[in-house]
Amino acid sequence: MSKRLSIRVSFANANGLTDKENCSNNNGKVLPEIFKHRLANLAEETLGSLQQIWKEAGYEDVECHRLLGDLLNKLKYTCTAEISAEQQILEHARVEVENKIRQYVHFSKQLGRNAQPILNNIEPLNYTDKLAELEAVIETISDEVSQRQDLMDVELLAIRKLAEMLDEPCPSNDSEIFSGPEGTPELSDVRLALMKQCRSDLEKVYSDRKAAMVSCLQEARPHVVDMMLDEEGFHTLEAECTYSSSTEYHQQFDEKLAIFYRTGEFLLQTRRQDLQLLQSRLSKVGHEKEVRRAQLAATGAEIARLWTLLRTPSAEREAFQASFKMNLSMATLSKGLDELARLKLIRTSSLGRVVSSIRNDILC
Repeated sequence: MSKRLSIRVSFANANGLTDKENCSNNNGKVLPEIFKHRLANLAEETLGSLQQIWKEAGYEDVECHRLLGDLLNKLKYTCTAEISAEQQILEHARVEVENKIRQYVHFSKQLGRNAQPILNNIEPLNYTDKLAELEAVIETISDEVSQRQDLMDVELLAIRKLAEMLDEPCPSNDSEIFSGPEGTPELSDVRLALMKQCRSDLEKVYSDRKAAMVSCLQEARPHVVDMMLDEEGFHTLEAECTYSSSTEYHQQFDEKLAIFYRTGEFLLQTRRQDLQLLQSRLSKVGHEKEVRRAQLAATGAEIARLWTLLRTPSAEREAFQASFKMNLSMATLSKGLDELARLKLIRTSSLGRVVSSIRNDILC
C-alpha cells in the first residue's frame, strides 16, 4: 500500500502542482476525464522540457529517441505495477466473497434453508457490496445456528440425565433416532422435534416408573406402619424376607425405604432393577405381618393362660399391657416373649405352691 501511495504522489507532483495545491484539489481526487487531460499535458510539457534540454546539450536524435523510449518504459512499468496491485486487491476480495458464500451456504444447509435467493440478490453487486451484504446475513444466520445448537444441547443433556436415571441406552447426537428422513439437515426443526420427542418419551418412562414405585410403597404402608419398619428398619424382617446376599446397595435401599415412610421423601433410584427389587421387597412385607400377627396371638394366648394359672393380679397385668404399644413391632414381640419367659420361670419355681393352692380351693 505504501508503494501505491508513493506512485500516486509522484504523479500528482509531476503535473506541476505543489503538495498544498494537490491537497486542496478535490481532496486529492481526480476524475477520469481530468486525469487523461492532465496526463496529456504532462507528457507534452515533459517532452517540451526534455527537447529543450537535449537541444542545448547537443544530443543527437538517436540518443533522444532512446531516452524517450526509456521514459515510456518507466511509465509503462508504473502503470503495470498499479494495475497489478489493484488486481491483487480485487482477487483478495473475490476470495473473501467465495469464502463468505461457502460459510453462508453451510449455515443454511445446517438449518435446512435454501441459500440461493440471497445469493441471487447479491450476484449483480460489486465485491465490496457483496462482502457487506454477506457479512450482514452471516451475522444473522450464525446467531440462529448458535441458538439452535444450544437448544439441541439442552435436549441432549436432559436425555443423557434421564437415560442415566432409568439405566436405559442413551442415544448420541448422531444416533439414527435423530436422523429423520434421508437428507435431513443437522440443525433442522425435524431433528430438534425428534430430540424433544425422545426426551418426552423418557420423561414419561421416568414418571410412570416412579409412580409405580410410589404406588408399591403406599400399598405397603399399612403393613410397614403396623410393624414399625420405618422406625426399627427393614433389617428386622425375618430371614425368609431378607436378601439372599446382603450388600451395601441393599442396606442403602432399605435405609431409603425407611426415610420414605418417615418423611415422604423419595430417594430411590428409578432403574428397572430398582422397581423389581422394590416389588420383591414389599411383596414379603404382608407375609411378615401375618407371621408376626400369628406369633403375637400365640404369645398373648399363652401369657393369658399363665396369668390365670399363676393367679397374676389384675394390677400386674394392666401394668404389663400399658408398657408397650399395640402393634406388630419387634419391640412389642420382644416384650411379649420376655413376659412369657418370666411367667414360665415363675411357674417352674412356684409349681408346688400353686398345686397346694388349687387343692385347698377344691377342698373348700
